[in-house]
Order: sequence, then C-alpha cells, then structure tokens
Amino acid sequence: MKRLVYLFVLWMLVPRLALANGAWTVAAWYVDNGNSSGNASDTNSCQDSGHPCATFAQVVARLGTLEPYLGQSTTFSFLSSDTAELVNLRPFVTSNSATITFLGVPTTTTTSVTALTSLNRSTGTFWTPTFANAITAGAYLDDTTAGAVSWAYSNVAGNQWVTTQPITNNLPFTTQTPAEVNWGNGDSVSVLALPTVQIGEIRRQETQFNTNPLVVQRIQIGGGLQSRFSGGVVVQESRISQTVVFEGCTARFQGLFNDDIEAEVVAANACPGTVLYINAGGQRQPGSNPILGQNIQVDGDFVANNFNTSGQGVYGNVGLFSGATWTVQNGRTTTSTAYGGPFVYTSSGTLNVAAGAHLVYPAGAGKAAATFLGATLQIGGQTVACNGTGSNFLSGAGTVNASANCNITLTAAHLDAALGAAGFGGGAASGGAWRPEQEASITNF
Repeated sequence: MKRLVYLFVLWMLVPRLALANGAWTVAAWYVDNGNSSGNASDTNSCQDSGHPCATFAQVVARLGTLEPYLGQSTTFSFLSSDTAELVNLRPFVTSNSATITFLGVPTTTTTSVTALTSLNRSTGTFWTPTFANAITAGAYLDDTTAGAVSWAYSNVAGNQWVTTQPITNNLPFTTQTPAEVNWGNGDSVSVLALPTVQIGEIRRQETQFNTNPLVVQRIQIGGGLQSRFSGGVVVQESRISQTVVFEGCTARFQGLFNDDIEAEVVAANACPGTVLYINAGGQRQPGSNPILGQNIQVDGDFVANNFNTSGQGVYGNVGLFSGATWTVQNGRTTTSTAYGGPFVYTSSGTLNVAAGAHLVYPAGAGKAAATFLGATLQIGGQTVACNGTGSNFLSGAGTVNASANCNITLTAAHLDAALGAAGFGGGAASGGAWRPEQEASITNF
C-alpha cells in the first residue's frame, strides 16, 4: 500500500518537474506585437526592450505552460498594443516577496498646468486644471511634479479639463486606500497613451507562499468581449474597455484602482470577506455599464457619469457629473468612511434608490445633509416618499404603520428633520405594503 501511495505522489509530481525550465527564473519579459521597437521577433531573447517577442504566445511557449511556478518578482511588459491574441496566464507564485505584473509601456507627450480650480465637494466642483497644450478626453495624466496620476474626463473650454482625483503613483498599489495627492499650478505633466491588450484570463493560483496581488498596470483592456480575473488580482491605472469579471473566493487584496471604467464590472462571488475595491478613477462614458455583484467598495472620489450599481456594497466620496444619475439597484448599500467625506457630491446630479435597494447612511444630527451633497434624491424614481421608524417600518415584514406620512418631498433636510408630517426622522421609503424585495428605502438605521 505504501508503495502505491509513493508511486501516486511521484506520478503527480513528474508533470510539474518535467515542465520546469530556466524560463521560470526570468524576471522580465517583453512583448511588442505592434513592433514599435522595429525589432520584434519570436526568435529574440524577449528579455529586454530592444529584443522583444512579437507575441505573448511565444513567452508562454518558453515558460512551457500557462501555469508556471515563479519564485521571483516577474514583469511582462507590453511595448505596444496586442489585440491579435488572447493573453492568458495562471501562475503559481512561490515566494512571499514576489509580485507578478502585466505592464503596459505608454507613449508619452508632455505639458504643464497653467491654471487650476480645486476640488470642492460641498459645491460639486471637480478638479479643473488648464494645460499648456491640447489634450484629448480620456487622456491619462501623470503629474510628475506632485507624483500623482489621474484621467482627463470632460472638456470645459480650450485646454481646461475636468479630471479625476489624482492618486499617488507609487506603484504597484499595496493598500486598499492609495493616497490622494492634489494638483498644483505649474506642475509638469506627462500625457500617457496606453497600449491595448486583449486579456482573456489572469488567475493567481492559491499558494501558502505569497499574499501579494497579481497586478495589471497601465493597460487598456480591450479588443475582445470579456476578461476574467481570479481573486487577488489588482487592475490599476488602466482603461476597462470590455467586461471584466472577478471570480472566486479570497481574502486577498483585489480590485480596480484609479482606472477609467467604460464597460461592465462584475464581482462574481458572494463570499464573506471577499471584497472588490474600486477606488479613485471613474466612469467617464455616459451609459448603463453597471458595477454588479456583492461586497463591492467604491470610494476615493470616484467620478461617475450615469452610474448603475447593483448588489450589496459600500460606497463613499463618489463625485457625480452635473445632470447625471446614479441608480442604486438591489441589495443593501452602506456608506464608506475609508476616505472620509460624503456618500455622494454633485452640482446637479440625481441619486435614485430603485425597487429592492436599501441605502443606509450614518445616524446623527445633520448627517443626511453631510452625506448627500447637492444630489436630487429619489426612491423608485420618485421625489416623494413615506416616513417611518425602524421598529414599525423597516423590520422586513408587515405594512406601513397607520401613522406614517407619505408624499413628503425627499430631500436631505427632510431626512434630517424629526419624524412628522414634513420630516422622515431618518427613514424614508416607498409606500404600500413593506416587502423588502420590492420596496426601496434610504435610512440611518
């Protein structure tokens, strides 16, 4: 019996041992599918920018598998766009200090800040720098003076642009709350054009050796239909141009950090402790591209333009474009304090809590006014609602109590007002029989 067990273990090990080769110890790989170097070839060493591979498939061929065992920090650099092939890798990381990075190498032009309007959440004013040179919508901006990066989102006039909140460019991000850094008048700025890479699947194989995330950085993810990531993958300083799905249960650090999201984001898990962080950056393109799933946290002055979120989540410091609507759908949403500040701020946007959704804000005097800055509030698309208390209104069963007042105009001031004919006392909901799967509410309890 012992001999059979020994032979079985040996049989399990042989395929892995047979695949091992020197390529697993290479710390840097370069791919140049667009031949920006003028020297891309799959016969090159592929280990420096002057001698890159022409395809990522050739890198995989040299690794001998989609599931290599990597014992050191390893970077896969894309010198140009690569949409002619799917980029897939599922590495095991066998060193606790190692980080695996898929890195885009942008092309760069330079400009500077010549005038500046600062962020003011109380008035719904976003960062609005004026640049010395013309830039385009969606340009990725690296403030080399302040050491921060952000996105150009909306043109005001001439070279004046609304941008997202600049975030530290100390890379890779190793915290759920990377530091916010402010623009400065006169700062030097690099304008970065990201390469587009068709990522199919990047998945970290769970090992006891490593807790660092796999990092996708400075890449426009596009050219296909969908990208799939396991838990423990961080996408940062990138543009999301096709649906991305995070799947699997993990307690590891994961999420989207300072990204330009223009496609659907799905957290395909419902595991306690598995949180998908979406901090900083924003959603520039107006439309219905939603953020879906459970245990999502959006924060860090994320800028939104017609924004849909669905499922249980924690949100805070979301800046909503003037005239835009944020619709909260399904599940229970609470307010984040990771970066401080309000739940939402806007000059003239709308926050709509749809049927089946429940938004909980902090309790206390004046908290609604401090939580919903400048937003027109709606429940189920309506600007009026009913009031009630936690014991007789939002218990999850029963009906609106007989003394409930309805058709109260839904404003932050009325949420803060005492329970009565013109006040919600901290609890507002759509009228009728209280069925949590059908009704909607905004409460501080």
